[in-house]
Amino acid sequence: ANLRGALTSARLGPDAGDLPLSHRQSLSLAELSAPRWSGGTNAGLPLALLVTVACVALLVTASGNVAVLLLARELHAAAQTAMQVVLGASRTRVVLARFVDGVVTVTVGAILGVSLSVVFDRVFRTYLPADTAQSSPLFHGRALAVDGFVGVGALVCCTLPSVLHSWRMCGQTTLLPGASRGATARYGWQNTLVSIQMSVTLALMIVGGLFARSLHLALSAQIGLRVDRLAYVELSPIGRSGSALPPPISPANVESAEARLRAIAGVQGVAVASSLSLLNVEMLRVTSNGLDAALRLGIGGPFVKAVSSNYFDVVGTPILRGRGIADRDGPGSTRVAVVGMTMARSLWPGADPIGQCLTIGADPPACYTIVGIAADVPVASVREAPTMLYYISAQQRPDLLARPVLLVRVATMSDSSARALAASVAPFASPGIVPHSGTFEHLMEPEIRPWRISAAVIGTFALVALAVASGGLFSVFAYAVERRSREFAIRNALGASVRDVVRLLAIDAARVLGIGVVIGLLTIGALSPVIQPLLYRTSVLSPLVTVISVAAIVSATIPAALM
Repeated sequence: ANLRGALTSARLGPDAGDLPLSHRQSLSLAELSAPRWSGGTNAGLPLALLVTVACVALLVTASGNVAVLLLARELHAAAQTAMQVVLGASRTRVVLARFVDGVVTVTVGAILGVSLSVVFDRVFRTYLPADTAQSSPLFHGRALAVDGFVGVGALVCCTLPSVLHSWRMCGQTTLLPGASRGATARYGWQNTLVSIQMSVTLALMIVGGLFARSLHLALSAQIGLRVDRLAYVELSPIGRSGSALPPPISPANVESAEARLRAIAGVQGVAVASSLSLLNVEMLRVTSNGLDAALRLGIGGPFVKAVSSNYFDVVGTPILRGRGIADRDGPGSTRVAVVGMTMARSLWPGADPIGQCLTIGADPPACYTIVGIAADVPVASVREAPTMLYYISAQQRPDLLARPVLLVRVATMSDSSARALAASVAPFASPGIVPHSGTFEHLMEPEIRPWRISAAVIGTFALVALAVASGGLFSVFAYAVERRSREFAIRNALGASVRDVVRLLAIDAARVLGIGVVIGLLTIGALSPVIQPLLYRTSVLSPLVTVISVAAIVSATIPAALM
């Protein structure tokens, strides 16, 4: 309950204080609050709902397991119940004794649960933003109220089956263990509970596996940038949009800032760009024959980025065909452009874009000859569909570098080194402009954080649920073996081997497990419209995740049933 409250109030996207100044001044409060993960108005809300559903699923699994154990114990103690009734114990007294047993069991579990919650709270909060992680104490009024309500519900679910059975047993005229005509029905009821446990466990394991796979794909995604050891220094004005902006930085000061950064030990390369990838973009008027058709298909852009000649080498964007921007592409030379792969395919389908003319600008328009095709780079988010993006020479369009961004490739990266980069270029900034620095890994963290939290939380719950469900299956079949001991003795007397008896138990276990697997898969299918938007390049019905989850359940539960 406490973690859900923290997530509900969290903004899992980048905080306003962590954004570069140019992006901070151009976004409204609503845009800052809108998450890039869920697309809603509160990034933490979908994840909070997932945590709640996972908690409820795990609680249902554990409560069903305890209920099965208490019921099995009650059935095993039928002779004791009969003796108590014969000796004059009232039905109320017998039932109350069973209820007290359940209360003691649940109370001990609650005490252990509160102790574990302290550990889990500290672990899970390490995945949250710093301000969210310290937003509220672990124990507060609302969380304690929810804990109390959940505890009462768990107590009822755990003790109700055994209490009802005790009440029914005390009312029967024949109380011998072998005369209980409900034994078969109780055994079937236990199998039903275990099947439900298996279905919930499988659903949790699949969801946890999907988020883990999304996290892996996001961390290893080819986004057209090598974000490791890549820092930025943005020279942006102080103030809000609409206020008077300070004068732009002169080209001479930009060159001096570049030279200062290159002289720093550990700096491997410095490039200049007009905007910062993953956060802000620019647009110019573009004229092309295939542009209208591309826009009708919903392809975003085209966005422009004025870059220096070594930009592609510094940021790690591959040139797929042709060449990138070169030193010779200066003011007096032919205007050139490099287009992204999506733009090349959209505007010149089936044709070679290299050598084509891209008309840019309106007063007056100018023809830019395409000299290369670059890999696609996300404009605002790693989750977005590919958009049209093109690059032009910063030497040919110095007017786009009024608020330049310096991209720095370093040997080792840390937050302190990024701040040192900003401090080193501060003397070259215009009055009213303060350098703002950061790392690209920090920019991507808001994109990765939701999958990291989901994989950790749901994965942990799935493993706990698997252990609980395996214990439940073991208890049910241990009880079934004891109840059928006479049957097995007769089978052995008639020539059945131990292998035959084990095969019979394996078939029963497979039947219970199969029903649970089918219900779990149907549950995942029903929840797919809710889960799919939260994943990254992964289908809810991923065969890999499904097969691994089913194999994990089979390998963990079948041996438990046959022990």
